[in-house]
Formats: sequence, C-alpha cells, structure tokens
Amino acid sequence: MGGIQGQIGVIGLGTLAGAIVEGLLEAGTLRREQVWGVTAPTMAAETAERFGIEVFGFDAYPPRERVAATQAFLLATKPQHMREAVLQLKAAGLAPETPLISMAAGVTTDAIRGWVEDSNP
Repeated sequence: MGGIQGQIGVIGLGTLAGAIVEGLLEAGTLRREQVWGVTAPTMAAETAERFGIEVFGFDAYPPRERVAATQAFLLATKPQHMREAVLQLKAAGLAPETPLISMAAGVTTDAIRGWVEDSNP
C-alpha cells in the first residue's frame, strides 16, 4: 500500500487533528517518524506518548531545519489562535513552497495568504 511521502507537521494537535493523525497512522498511510506536531505546552508530553510521535509545545517550536524540511502542514489550531500559529511557523523557517492545509472554521484562505505574504500554496 502506498502512503504519503515526506514529513507532515500538524499545528494544533487537538481532538480533530489527532483523530486524523491516528487514522493515517493506523491505516499505514503515514509512519510515526513522518509526522510531528505542535500543541499546548501542557499537553505536549501526553500527546507525544499517545501517538508515538514527536510533539512540541507552542512555546518551544521545532528546530528551523525541521520546519524547513517539512513537505506540508495541517493547520488545526482554534480560529482565534491561527494567525499567531502561522506567524510562528513562518518565523521558524516555513519554506515558501510548502502547502498549508487549514482546518480552521472561519479563517479564510485570503487571511492565511496575507500572513505568509502570498508565499505558500
């Protein structure tokens, strides 16, 4: 069975994004070493243990090299936190060609494009 190639970063690894990651891992579409996440600092260790993946707190973003080498990001923060999460991601080395996939209700594609200055698909 084929799967997703490369690294996927999940920004906002809560209930909904967690269910998606869990399904992709269980189906064999992703391997644990291919996915990493960012969540609330108080939940990072518990979330890492639950999924068996590397998880960072919003207060300690992953190394620049990790962000720059990631092929796609699933943006799954609460809508009121999306702008800050995208700006943090950009500051952490988001490559201009990296796709951003948003799950945030009420956050428009135009808003996200503005935050990354139209550099990401």
